[in-house]
Amino acid sequence: MLSERTIEIFENNDINIFDRHEQNGEFTREIEFYSPEGEDVCACIFYDGTDESFIKAFRSNAENFDADEHAEMWIRNRGQVGGVPESAKDLITDAEWIKDTLLSVADELEAEENTENLSCMNRRQFYEYIIENFNISGEAGRLINNILHYVESQGMTENEQYLTLCELLDGTIGLSDAELKRVCL
Repeated sequence: MLSERTIEIFENNDINIFDRHEQNGEFTREIEFYSPEGEDVCACIFYDGTDESFIKAFRSNAENFDADEHAEMWIRNRGQVGGVPESAKDLITDAEWIKDTLLSVADELEAEENTENLSCMNRRQFYEYIIENFNISGEAGRLINNILHYVESQGMTENEQYLTLCELLDGTIGLSDAELKRVCL
């Protein structure tokens, strides 16, 4: 299962990500986006079903994308196939854009994944983190702050806090599992 934040990163980069498929214990997800020259870029990402594995596989796919090889593959079809420009220079520029886009998205995914390594946040710090990193209304902010106050006042263990926050905040503003694990009320 991919986190909402992972899916949101793809959506924010105009990349479609399709439902996962399982075969023999291995999972796949297809991604699709369009280059500036109109190429329909598709890739199949193989992973073990976890967010972490998907991010690593996506990074590997991005690093292994060879812009020169990609341009060479299409050079004979210049101007004859939709999304393949007539100009060789445009073809190379487009392939480099694809590579840069894949790497940029991989960087975003890893930055999100690395929030797990950040320090624990108390109620005030977590609320400030939400205000700084999410576009929410004043009412939503007050509601989230009230939830944090409630959970803090219940004397729960760290795991109980995490489970309660997952239950109360899941699907609200796109908080990832890694972000919720950082809360120590």
